[in-house]
Amino acid sequence: PRCRLLLVVFVHVCGPGEHDAALAEAAAFVRGQYGLPFEQLRKWVLVGTEDEVAEGLAELRDAGAECFVLTPAAADQLEQYRRFAAVRELLDR
Repeated sequence: PRCRLLLVVFVHVCGPGEHDAALAEAAAFVRGQYGLPFEQLRKWVLVGTEDEVAEGLAELRDAGAECFVLTPAAADQLEQYRRFAAVRELLDR
């Protein structure tokens, strides 16, 4: 079978005006999970509204990523999965 490019992305989908708080929460999550400075992992983190995250994933897809594993970088992971569903709908258009 053909090898696929699978990319793991840490994601925090937030509402309008919540970007700074969401970025801080994502940074704390990544630091807590991996014990590394956020800056070292920032390139694998998307934070933004549903539209912004969909746009970021589309850019990664256009660069060659064929599949994504989205890891919620937020305390309320169930809500993030709900928001991921909306992001997927935007990507599928």
